[in-house]
Amino acid sequence: MSTKQIGGLTALRFFAAFAILIHHAKGNFFPPDFLRGLPLDAGVTFFFVLSGFILSHVYSEKGIRGGLSRFYAARFARLWPAHAFCTLMLLVCIPYQREILESAHYVYVLILNLLMLHAAVPIPDVYFSFNAVSWSISTEIFFYMTFPLLLLWFSSKPVLKLCAAIALGGLFAYSLDALGVVYYAADKLDQVSSHGLVYISPISRIQEFMLGIICQRLLSGLDLNSIKKGPATFLEVAAILSIIFITPILSVSASMFVGASQVALSEFVRHSSMALLFAAVITCFYMDKGFVSRALSWRPLVFLGEISFSIYLIHQVIIRLTTQEQLLSDYGPYTRFWFVAIASIACAAFIWKFVEKPCQKGIMRIYDAARLKLKPSESAI
Repeated sequence: MSTKQIGGLTALRFFAAFAILIHHAKGNFFPPDFLRGLPLDAGVTFFFVLSGFILSHVYSEKGIRGGLSRFYAARFARLWPAHAFCTLMLLVCIPYQREILESAHYVYVLILNLLMLHAAVPIPDVYFSFNAVSWSISTEIFFYMTFPLLLLWFSSKPVLKLCAAIALGGLFAYSLDALGVVYYAADKLDQVSSHGLVYISPISRIQEFMLGIICQRLLSGLDLNSIKKGPATFLEVAAILSIIFITPILSVSASMFVGASQVALSEFVRHSSMALLFAAVITCFYMDKGFVSRALSWRPLVFLGEISFSIYLIHQVIIRLTTQEQLLSDYGPYTRFWFVAIASIACAAFIWKFVEKPCQKGIMRIYDAARLKLKPSESAI
């Protein structure tokens, strides 16, 4: 299969980002039990699996052209501009976020944040600092750093190695529970938490990224052209229904399976099991054969998928601005929610058009120009 954009998968990114937006609206515009049982935060798991899948789709057959340094530069250019811009918008729009920078500690935390390293520190005040949703961007950059090594590592016995990685992740989570490490406590936000080590840390989330890589590599060896529209459509509909009806079961059954006292292990089992489901969903839409894929390939939906990264990064800034400044306070929660949703999409379109894409191209031009200047000196050595 060529490395052309897969419209259905791109559009699904928007729905994952929108689910996370609804998740963060709970407790602000909707009651905490709104859509109770539906694990809206699992949109992050979908992104992690899809990230590994798409990178493998792009690089597995043709290899990492231009060398590792160009690959890393491209990954940095993909994540950093929008992240830095949304962090700046947070500092501009939320006075409290500027005021805390009077403390040297929070200056250090901001530097970590801008360097996209904050997910490596398992302390809530660090990994949820400033634009809190950016923790996943920090986790993602660690995935990118390991991707070339993972491609080599999975060149043989990939399924066995993935199972070993999942088993090690589960053992790590079990050890945290056995040692009594607090999962997450509002009065201990400045201390190490098992939430930071299991839900946030790339150590415990990389299995989802690995799953995406392996799933794509296994699929690349199959003849997908023989699949007809009818069976493909059936699989796509089943995939959508599984997200709606099976993810709530997986979310609840994780704690029932390992025991309510095993909080860290329960969370690890929860997001790992949903990653397996999302890998199956991604597989169905990777084939790009059914009528659902065709519908999702409608250009406006694909565009929403393209700006989903910026929607994800900016939405919490807008939620905080709306609630703290009491914007539209005379209106009901649904009106305020849709204001936030539409504003997030509009701002994301602006960021994508005038920040994300231009900066991405600009960074790569600077990199390529610098590399050309270095080449003569390299050949002279």
